Amino acid sequence: MDNTLEKRDILNLANDPFIKSILAPKEEIYLSCLITKYNRYGLKQNRNILITNMHCLNVSKQIINRKIDIIKIDAVTISQSSKCTELVIHVKNEYDYRYISPNYHSLIAVTIKKILKMKGQKIDFYMVPQIKLKEYTTTKQDAPKGMFKRPLPEYLVPDNEEPPVIIPPAIEDKKEAAKIEEKKIEETKAEVQPTSLIERKQTLKPTLPSPEPEKPTELPSPSFAPPEVPKPSPP
Repeated sequence: MDNTLEKRDILNLANDPFIKSILAPKEEIYLSCLITKYNRYGLKQNRNILITNMHCLNVSKQIINRKIDIIKIDAVTISQSSKCTELVIHVKNEYDYRYISPNYHSLIAVTIKKILKMKGQKIDFYMVPQIKLKEYTTTKQDAPKGMFKRPLPEYLVPDNEEPPVIIPPAIEDKKEAAKIEEKKIEETKAEVQPTSLIERKQTLKPTLPSPEPEKPTELPSPSFAPPEVPKPSPP
């Protein structure tokens, strides 16, 4: 595996005053880009991901939503399918992150792998056939119960093999690159609907007008003459 690692600060966060204030001395940014995160309810949220030689950070505006020590990441999972733009970052003894990134999902995974390899730390790299990676994601509810989800060993990429990386053409204007990635994320969100909505659409049937209740058929009243009462005989 080629261990050379090019720095790709797509969002130009190295010059952001807030980001500069939270970086430790000698902490370097290796990758920054827009991503979409699945929250605990399966809903999508736009975020910035920042990968340094020390941490993996989930940032929105000037808020650090989560800061993971890079050496706590023990595995990453991506799909074998070109239709899937998801990845899962597995964190040892903690809940995972499941992201969508149309341009950079494989680059994020490989960047983490290379940083950890430079530190002499092993990391498992999985490539699975599924398009959706939910079944491989440890949630906040799973972690306290010790339910840590990982793909089967047969999906491990051998350490000496180079995982496939899709790197979009270089864009000189980093603000323009960020806009393009944001547009692709919005297109992906529009294409992929929540499963519950899809299931509802499949089960709903067109509403037909209720038939009017039939009126009971009126039967003619039976015609009969009352019986004649005999008149009493005169005394």
